[in-house]
Amino acid sequence: MPPTIDTRLLILVCAVLETGTGLALLTVPRLVMRLLLGAEPVGAGVATTRLCGAALIALGLACWPEWQARSQGPDRRAVRALLVYNASASAYLAGLMALEAYRGIALVPAIVLHAILAAVLARIVVRPGAALV
Repeated sequence: MPPTIDTRLLILVCAVLETGTGLALLTVPRLVMRLLLGAEPVGAGVATTRLCGAALIALGLACWPEWQARSQGPDRRAVRALLVYNASASAYLAGLMALEAYRGIALVPAIVLHAILAAVLARIVVRPGAALV
């Protein structure tokens, strides 16, 4: 039997990653942008980066699993929200790399991570009872 990932654990991992990234964008936006895109935000870009950080913190906290297990299973709203975010982030970052020539050291790993998370989350949405590999 192949190993499986519990949906609740997957949501928690996503929530931790998004909250952590949001905190980093909020506190050290220039460093994160240098690592991700190989460029520094200037002027209003710093404010926009910090606003995106606050939004990621909100997404992470909104998707944070409850301590008590729900009788009807994991929250599907969190799965759908994380799916939309991860698919969009992967596509957008890939577009920045392909069309705008951004080349930060963390860009390709970020694209791959978001794409993998989107694929796993999509499988949950399409086949809710299926085992996750």
